This record gives sequence, C-alpha cells and structure tokens, in this order.
Amino acid sequence: MRRSNEPQKGDSAFGLSGGTGKVVSYAPSYSGNSTDPDAATVVNLSPGMEARADVGIQLVTNSTVTGTVTDQSGRPMSAVQVFLFGAAGVGDDIRGRMTTRVGPDGTFSFSAVAPGHYLLVGQSTSGGGLWSISDLVLVGNDVSGVAVRLEPGVAVEGRLVIDSVSGAPLDPARVRVSLSAIGPSAGLALISSAVQVKPDRTFSITGVPPGVFKLGATVSGAGTWTLSSFIRGDVDLFDTPLTVDRGGVPDLVLTATDMPTRLSGTLTDASSRTSPGLLIAVFPVDRNLWTPENRRIRLVRTSTNGTYEFVGLPAGQYCVAGITDATLEDLADERFLELLVAGAATVALTPHERRVLDLRIGGGERQRRH
Repeated sequence: MRRSNEPQKGDSAFGLSGGTGKVVSYAPSYSGNSTDPDAATVVNLSPGMEARADVGIQLVTNSTVTGTVTDQSGRPMSAVQVFLFGAAGVGDDIRGRMTTRVGPDGTFSFSAVAPGHYLLVGQSTSGGGLWSISDLVLVGNDVSGVAVRLEPGVAVEGRLVIDSVSGAPLDPARVRVSLSAIGPSAGLALISSAVQVKPDRTFSITGVPPGVFKLGATVSGAGTWTLSSFIRGDVDLFDTPLTVDRGGVPDLVLTATDMPTRLSGTLTDASSRTSPGLLIAVFPVDRNLWTPENRRIRLVRTSTNGTYEFVGLPAGQYCVAGITDATLEDLADERFLELLVAGAATVALTPHERRVLDLRIGGGERQRRH
C-alpha cells in the first residue's frame, strides 16, 4: 500500500493542527485512490476470482461548520437536535451520522468534519413537528453562519378502500399505516410514524419532513383480510418509495381485500412423480420490480406431496421456477434471477384470482383456474 499527499513541514496528521491552523488527518480511502466512497472504483468478484484494488492513503483538511437554529419568525431555538448525514449514495453507512448540541442562543458547531456531501438536518425536540433539511458540500473549507430555519412538517394522508368479495365487514381500526425514512436520514424519528385508520376510513401522518420514505400497513387480528395495494396515481407504493415534498401527500389509496390471490400447483419429475422438499421461486416479469424485500419475490418449499402455494401476490405477471437450492438473499440478486428466467414458467394474476400452475422438472407446465 502506498501513501499519497505525504505530510510536509508545517503539516500534522491524525487530527492535529498544522502550521496553517487547519485540522488535517488521514482520511478513510477507497479503491481508485478516492476519499469519497461514492466515487470509489467498484470491484466485481465471482467465486475463485482474484482481483487487484489499489488504495492510496491521503491527507485531507477537515472542516468546521457553525450556525444558528431559528424558528419561522427568526427567533433562536435551543430545544433542537442538529445532525450531519452522509448524502445519498453508497457511502451513507460508511460516513455515518454526527450530532451536536445546540446552545441556549441557538448556536451549534461541528468540528473535524471530513470532506464530502452531507445533509444538514435540524429537528425540534419539544414537539410541533419542526424540521429543516439542507445540502452541505465540504472540501476542506470552514463554513460559518449557517442558518437552520425550522418549519412545520407536512401531512401524508389518504383513505382506506374495503374490497369485500364475501360481503364481510372490516373495522377500519384494525388497519394501521406506518411511514419510515429511508436513505441518509433513515435514523430520524418522525413525530407520528404510525397511525390507526379512523372510523371514516381516512388516515393522516403529520409532522413529516421532506424526504424519501417507505410506506407500510398492517391488519390486526385473525381472518382473511390482506392489504393488496397502496396507490398514488398509477404507482403502487408497496413496491416503490414515497417522495414527500413541501406540499405533503394528500391522496393515498390503501385497499384491503378478503379474497387475496392464490397461486398453487404441484411439482413433478419427468416420470410424473411428485417432488417434495424442492424450492419454488416466484418473481415479477418486470425487472424494475427486482428490488430488495419486494413482496412480489417469494420462495417456498414443496410439501410432502409436492404441492406449493403463494397467497396474496399482487396482480401482475410472474415468473415461476423450481430450484434445488437458494435463499431469499439469492433472490435479491438480479444476476441470480436472470439465471432463472430462461427455465421459468410465466403466469398472469388478476385481482382475487386463484390459479393452479403445475410444474415439471426439466420443463413443462399446465395452468388452470379454480
């Protein structure tokens, strides 16, 4: 390993102040001789493969960031948490999160901050759902006079649609809607991150800052009710993150049904004998939906009589494949799914549909509805 930018006379390393009065240190370095994890050279490895990755240790100048927190009218606020997060990119988890105290006069300070792209976030701790989120790029320069002006969060609202095929009622109070931040601000606690649907079938999560979020919903208690979709416009937000801007989100539609889809069948070998204990994978035809923890990607093992069943898949087109060995982690890898496509059967599911898809090892399928 070699070092670049060796310290010269008047400099000092490991966080000490040099002759210029600036704090310098050896920065974490990544392949491609970069101090920015988002700009690092990607090294792809396969089993048995050897690869070379050069890493040069570099001496960088750290930054000090100072500023003041105020409310909307410009009055200083002290009951506030101020954070620095690594901005969106692969370096989020590497850079981590920094926080600092706010003084009685609303002032704050971060010291020895490495170069990089950050989000500067202010969050009130006294209630009211007040937030501030702004970008901050540091290249070794000190930044002073930063104004963190807290504003009220917005509302994420919608309604519940009850799709009762059997005619059975559903108490809206059994349904809860949740919202969790993802990306660089994933550690922030929302003012009200989970709410119960009201008797009039509406829901509202308030005090939400602008950002990217994952929506969730659950139905409590026993029964056949499942949540089939969470729609805004023509997008199902069970599959796609929700972006919240300063205007809020007023128009979500959550649908509950008492007749979820069912995809089932029997796996047999070339001699028509049932094949117990093997794995059946189902995943969307649409590659845009090949995302981690997607509810459309599932894995089950055939029963002792060779049967399998998937309950509650959203309507859409799917690939179904029999495999001998895999995990859900494997199915989160697009390259693994690509290997399954050629030998997979395809099936289209409509809402409420119950479809039988019998599979044969080595190819072949038989579909029928029931």
